[in-house]
Amino acid sequence: MRAHRIGVAIAALLVVCASMGWAQGWDPVDLWGAEDVREASVPSWFGTTGLVVIPTAEVLDYQGLQVQYHAIDTEMDGWQYVWGANVSPFPGLEAGVTLLDGAYTPGPEDSELVYNLKYQVNLQKFLRLDEDFPMVAIGARDLNDDANQTFYVALTKDFMATEEPETKFALTVGYGGTEISGAPLDGLFAGVDFSPFEFTRAHVEHDGENVNATLRYWWSDWAITEIGVIDGDVGLGAVYNSAF
Repeated sequence: MRAHRIGVAIAALLVVCASMGWAQGWDPVDLWGAEDVREASVPSWFGTTGLVVIPTAEVLDYQGLQVQYHAIDTEMDGWQYVWGANVSPFPGLEAGVTLLDGAYTPGPEDSELVYNLKYQVNLQKFLRLDEDFPMVAIGARDLNDDANQTFYVALTKDFMATEEPETKFALTVGYGGTEISGAPLDGLFAGVDFSPFEFTRAHVEHDGENVNATLRYWWSDWAITEIGVIDGDVGLGAVYNSAF
């Protein structure tokens, strides 16, 4: 029954996103005002910019601000909630804070506030590499080590799928080390980011332990909603984009 609900929810969202994407593409004045969503960085469900759980080598634009909220229907503990915010105070640097509900913290506390940091290393400039070389970032989740401190390196590379119309997808691979072994980001992780319809992006990943997927829809440059699955648990989310 649970798998049936997941399939129905994702199928319904696909239909809605396809219809809304067609409507936005048809409107000559761009009714909602969304730009090229394929180039926008988005937060992962638990912290820094990324896919569902895994980080990518992308970072927020300088002086960018993102606020995210997610609710996840866990099989054992019911609905659990995650709040977070990321900022970019310097070019290439991203800092964030995430409030994790008790279902995603290993200790006895009901919730934990964790701090995240990520830096995009400009190897093209330092090593005079070709511009086609993948983006590279190093980062840490839970710097204060209240939940599960994690350090990682991630590489992200864009690929052109079709030229007319222009369609791209991005591949991310990375490696992480966690304080608690056997957790997501402990070892190799990888994921794919692509746009199945206009104004939408889909993410499919393996976080080192689980397979996760999500579909995001841009209502405007500043408002994003999504639905996804994390290790079989359905989740919903919203993201607010801005700058300071």
